[in-house]
Amino acid sequence: MKTLDTLYWSILKSGLICVRTAAEEGDLSRCRAEAEHIHNIPSLIGEENLRRHLYYANQEREVYIEWLLSTNRRELLEHVLLVFAGEWKEMDLVLGIHGESYEQRLSPE
Repeated sequence: MKTLDTLYWSILKSGLICVRTAAEEGDLSRCRAEAEHIHNIPSLIGEENLRRHLYYANQEREVYIEWLLSTNRRELLEHVLLVFAGEWKEMDLVLGIHGESYEQRLSPE
């Protein structure tokens, strides 16, 4: 689980920067979505219950992605690809999750 801990620290750091940026821009909707995305991550660091990690990957992360897609904001999609997609991809490998690539879903068309 050490690999996951490192990934969560990276996601948390980037997520807090996203919250700060959204607050500076007065974007309350994005503040909420960013905070909702990362609010459970501190409790996942050091967590040994695999089901909690799978819940983040399959549920919480998915809600965040669906919000992103609903915004139709190309700059947010591109930003998320830069700051989270790499960690998510590595997390999926660790957790044995196979499915549609986040890069494909989030790539602006």
